[in-house]
Amino acid sequence: MDEHKSAELKKRLEDLMRLEASLKKVQSLEDKERILNGLIAVKNFSSNKILGSLSLEERLVAKSCIAIGEWRGNKFLENLPYLKLVHDFFRSWEGLIGYQRITLEALLGVKIDPHKHLLEAPGLDIVQDSPELSSAIFEGIISQQLTAEMWPVGGAGDRLGLVDEVSGEPLPAALLDFCGYNLLEGLVRDLFAREWLYFKIHGKQLTTPVGLMTSLEKNNHAHIVGLFEGSSFYGRPKESLQCFMQPLVPVIDMEGHWQYDEKGHVKMKPGGHGVIWKLAFDHHILEWFKDSGRKAFIVRQINNPVAATDYGLLALLGYGIAHHKKIGFLSCERVVGAAEGMNLLIEKEVQGQYEYALSNVEYTEFPRYNLKDSPRSENSPYSIYPSNTNILFASIEAIEEAVQKLPLPGPLLNFKGTPLAARLETMMQNIADVISVVNPTRLEASELEEKLPSYILYGERRKTISVTKNTYVAGKSIKETPLGALYDYFANMQELFRKHCGFLVPPLSPVEEFVDKGAITAIIMHPALGPLWDIIGQKIQKGALHKQAELILDIEAVSIHTLVVKGSLMIQAVKPLGQTNEQGHILFSEKRGRASLQNVTVSNNALVRPLAEYLKRPLAKRGLSITLEGFSEIDISDTIFEEEEEIIVPHGYRLLIQKGLRTLEPITEPSWQWNYTASNKGVFLNYENRFPQQKALSQNAQRSISH
Repeated sequence: MDEHKSAELKKRLEDLMRLEASLKKVQSLEDKERILNGLIAVKNFSSNKILGSLSLEERLVAKSCIAIGEWRGNKFLENLPYLKLVHDFFRSWEGLIGYQRITLEALLGVKIDPHKHLLEAPGLDIVQDSPELSSAIFEGIISQQLTAEMWPVGGAGDRLGLVDEVSGEPLPAALLDFCGYNLLEGLVRDLFAREWLYFKIHGKQLTTPVGLMTSLEKNNHAHIVGLFEGSSFYGRPKESLQCFMQPLVPVIDMEGHWQYDEKGHVKMKPGGHGVIWKLAFDHHILEWFKDSGRKAFIVRQINNPVAATDYGLLALLGYGIAHHKKIGFLSCERVVGAAEGMNLLIEKEVQGQYEYALSNVEYTEFPRYNLKDSPRSENSPYSIYPSNTNILFASIEAIEEAVQKLPLPGPLLNFKGTPLAARLETMMQNIADVISVVNPTRLEASELEEKLPSYILYGERRKTISVTKNTYVAGKSIKETPLGALYDYFANMQELFRKHCGFLVPPLSPVEEFVDKGAITAIIMHPALGPLWDIIGQKIQKGALHKQAELILDIEAVSIHTLVVKGSLMIQAVKPLGQTNEQGHILFSEKRGRASLQNVTVSNNALVRPLAEYLKRPLAKRGLSITLEGFSEIDISDTIFEEEEEIIVPHGYRLLIQKGLRTLEPITEPSWQWNYTASNKGVFLNYENRFPQQKALSQNAQRSISH
């Protein structure tokens, strides 16, 4: 930016600051309007008759736009409802006056504080087993009754090519299909899985309150609400879900002026996830959490379908609760050049003392901080800086305090396109900047973990983050695409079956081969089977998946020992966690679909399907397909299936297949179940056979979990 433009911006900024200060001195809307009326720009406005038909609040919005020189176009009144949302959100800064002031400050660039030092952040490595990790997981399980969840779901799906086939309207990223379910339903299934784990250990069903931040962008809010209403809220009580809407903000040019389209409408885009804290406070979401008996909450984004893999979220929650922390990050290795921020520690000298806080620097801000995105070593694909994954733990009380200090954390402008344009974005994770500790002397790394009110857990990247931001383009990288997330999901499942279930599985194929030829094996399972891999390893033991085998277990209650799959095996429980009541709510119970497979071989020609089909819903039935309706069971032992077949077990029945012979009999109670016990050493399962005539099967299962 040249000196003339910089001087002009500074003059505009100074004028806005004076105007904002004057407006803050008065309380009533009438007095604020009188101050605006005294401005030359407002006095000279030639269409004041237009303003006469507006309400007082609408006039304040319009006159604020005139005051900052952004009333342009002959259809400005059509912009008014959207600009009023921005004005209301920024009310603490005198609405659009403050919004424009913050925008110009970001455009001019905040100088780097010379007393601020960026350091490597200490944290707990959760890739390796340790007593501290085991304790964190256990605390996470038992602390779920104290926890809520917050989901930013306002992402647009235009970069994913998601459009309504009839209207051509762009659809939200939440509607992206992944492994048989859309991403929004995937979040719900992951939550049910953690609630189910608590139920199996404590015998109590939790209903976790969830706040969802939606957006006006691409009609996102209406689509999200429609998704929930059209699916009976995915089996959850309507009152356990509350949406709050993120306002769109004006797009600006390099001189800070708003951009307009050919119809005279202000171009507007979402203002970043950093608004989530103030919105949650303003819309009483945090108060609702507390009224529900919650002390903390987990934040995860819609576009990261692997975030709930294994124990990561439970460890994040448990560590935060057990150590009375205020905010926490689940981090991991960061690929060089990835469009991801990084986590770090800020050390700042303040009047002879030292202030410490964990923070985030966005990838677009690296040059301003003189940070080079270098690899950890010469041949490493990973950066020296860890990734900020937007997976957070937060204390409700701490966020209520922090949002008063920093309502809009991490404001920045990221100019893109031709001509260059940007919108004021705020960063959700930078709320941690004001959650700090002050010490009279410099703290050592060993002291920081204990004294910091914030923390970081370092997990394995493939089990922590794999985002679905963009459509895959042939010949380019699959990173940050649904195809890349699918590759990571299948790789995780292969590791699970090889290391925890004792299966022989073909080695993972390279990315290039995966893209060209498809998956080497495809394994998909209901998250409630675990979600901990140690639990799944007690339910499923020993077997082999041949090359191009497909195993889909959309079921929670399974006992599998010595299973060989050549082709496709699909088992679906229509009611995997219990029955639904008249309101459509899922009520956890043992009366659900369950399957026992002992010494079974499945051989058919239904090999792994094309990758695109795994990004659709529902997954078409094929190979050996077993559907368990309502409360039903299937028991298979010592049997080989050599043909493709669809088996449906009706509600209230059990199908026994022993050495190929089939018997269908009515049931009123489950014939077996897994009982859970938990401690800080792990979750342990015991197979309970509930009928004496199945003694042999029970003994078989007991042997299967005692290796």
